[in-house]
Parts: sequence; C-alpha cells; structure tokens
Amino acid sequence: MPEYRPEQIPEDKKKFQRAQRRRGAAIDALYAVVLAAVDALMVRSFRGNWRVLALLCLAAALALLGVFFVVAQHRSEKRLSAFREESNAIIRRYRDDHNGQKLWNALTSMHETPQCFSQECMWYFNLAVALYAMRRPEDALDLLYHLAPCAEGEEKKLVDAYIRQIRENL
Repeated sequence: MPEYRPEQIPEDKKKFQRAQRRRGAAIDALYAVVLAAVDALMVRSFRGNWRVLALLCLAAALALLGVFFVVAQHRSEKRLSAFREESNAIIRRYRDDHNGQKLWNALTSMHETPQCFSQECMWYFNLAVALYAMRRPEDALDLLYHLAPCAEGEEKKLVDAYIRQIRENL
C-alpha cells in the first residue's frame, strides 16, 4: 500500500533512481558472465580458423544481447503492470462518478505500490485531483508544489497545467 508522504517525494525519486541503476548493473553483470561462459565454451570446443571463431563469438554476443533485452523488457513490463492496472481501474471509476472522497480512499488503500518514480508521480497527481474534487484546492496546490520540482517530461507538463488550472479557478 503506498504511503502519503509528499515531503519525501525528492528522496523517493533518488531511491527509485538508485534501484534502477542497481537493476541495470545486475543485468549487465549477468550478461557479461553468460557471454564469457558461452565464449569460453566456444573457444574450448572450436578447432579451426580464429577469424571464424571471432565472428561466432560476436554473433553469440549480439544474439545474447537481443535475448537479454527481450527478457528485461518483459520483466520490467510485468513488474509495472500490476500497479498501472489497479490505478487505471480506480481512475475509470472516478470518471464515472467524479467523487473525490471515493478517489482519495481508493488511491490510499491500493494493494499495489508504485514500482518507478513515474508511477509514484502519477499517484500523487491523482491524489491532488482527489483533493481538488473534495473542494480542498489549497491542499491540492500544496501537494502539486511538492511534486512539481521532481516531476519530469510529460508528468511535469501535466502537473504545471493542473497548477495553472487550479489557480485560474480560484
């Protein structure tokens, strides 16, 4: 279950970035070990032209790189999909009834936790939408001000646009 702690958003961003670097380093290390093992088997069992061996090792490296890329993408997508599916279902229900309190309760009692900073950013953004729908625009703006410095890309544009919209409506 995600925790509502807007003051911790910058630290959470750093935490997610460190975890992403660790996962990347682990995949790189695993790739290097598997590639070294495959190349060692090829060198040990090969009895012929060394140029052909070099080409075979290069082909094995490229094939393994492709396999590792596909596996890493699949695992990443699977890891991210559970939170995204639960969050999207909550947002669909909100679009039907526009009840801010129900949205807040559903978001704060989610079973899945954000698996990347982008998901956490959108979770906080949806909480700001809930606060605004509950007629608490000051609280929504406060949350968005915590979120704005850390958001990047499309999330940053969305947060800035929502801040402008709330200010105009005040």
